[in-house]
Amino acid sequence: MVQKGTDFDIKLEPTAFPHVQIEKRFKQLIQTGALSKGQKIPSLRKLADQWGVNFKTVQRAMRHLKEEGIVGGGPRFGMFVKNEIDQAIIGVLFIFSPRLTDEVARFQRAIFESLMTEAEFFDLQKNWTCRAYDGLGNRQINDSLKQSPSYRHFLDDLKNYPFKGFVQIHGSFGEDEYSRLCTGLPTVRFGSPHDSRADVILDYESFGHDAIRFMAGKGCRRIFYFRTMDDTTCDALDLQGIRRAEREAGLPPVEIHQFVYPADLNDLPLVAYESMIRLLDQWEKSGQWPDALLVSDDIVMSGMAPALIRRRIPWQRSLRTLTMANEGIFHDYGIPIDRYEFSPCDIARNLTRILKSRLNNETADKWPVKVRGKAVECAG
Repeated sequence: MVQKGTDFDIKLEPTAFPHVQIEKRFKQLIQTGALSKGQKIPSLRKLADQWGVNFKTVQRAMRHLKEEGIVGGGPRFGMFVKNEIDQAIIGVLFIFSPRLTDEVARFQRAIFESLMTEAEFFDLQKNWTCRAYDGLGNRQINDSLKQSPSYRHFLDDLKNYPFKGFVQIHGSFGEDEYSRLCTGLPTVRFGSPHDSRADVILDYESFGHDAIRFMAGKGCRRIFYFRTMDDTTCDALDLQGIRRAEREAGLPPVEIHQFVYPADLNDLPLVAYESMIRLLDQWEKSGQWPDALLVSDDIVMSGMAPALIRRRIPWQRSLRTLTMANEGIFHDYGIPIDRYEFSPCDIARNLTRILKSRLNNETADKWPVKVRGKAVECAG
């Protein structure tokens, strides 16, 4: 129901509790300045009639707002806006194809959880709130995406809420409309190393270098790299790191297999399994087995591991395996796997630090910040 011609217009949706929508709308009107401190509020019965809801619903909403100190007064003298709300919003935008609930988005979920527990970010939000927007896609906005509920929800909130800044978490990085929509507000961005606008990136060169040196330190010389990076140029950062480690350790060239992600990421483990089976067939036929296997995606590794188990690869013969992984996120591989761990907490900490400096108009450091991982030997 929509009532027009008043500051107290509210559109009540059937999908949420009316008293919650009323509270939210009142806070929004105060935040945007539509309602000012001391302004009188119509009688609760008049508001109930105007909105077409039960009197007790309006009474409940006003009781909650009064408990928060936002409105004051009572039945005898009427109610009024008691305090301005010193509150604003930090938007966290997830601009990639899978949704946060998908298995392949565990890393992004971990970054968000780390943001919410990061001390400085928590301090940033003392009088603010944080809103997350999921399913915003990883491509340029087109007519189809503009009709999506996620996009329309974000646009509606941009019009109606006082955002102070944004954190953008990207997946695959082309140009996107969201940066234009966020123009004028402090924004910090986590992206890939070839995303020119990223403020925080993973240090892929160190990954390539450190992983090869770790394996070489365990006596491995014939190393096979099952590569999932989408940068296929010869000067890709992980490959630069690998070549540097080869020279330092006097290793023969690392053999590289470029894996191609399936269109449907839910098929990722199955496609990785089938790809590993084909490689095992090649090695068995040629008799040329590597003594170490490097993988740059832990979900891909979770698909490859069953293939290695099925073929009864003699682990005691030292086919050492190391996968890129995320600190605190584990898969049950069923076999011993070393890990090169990147920390979602380190990413969140740097995103928070940069956003805070931009909100305070402080001089920027040199961006992007490269988050380095570390090799962790399997305890088993």
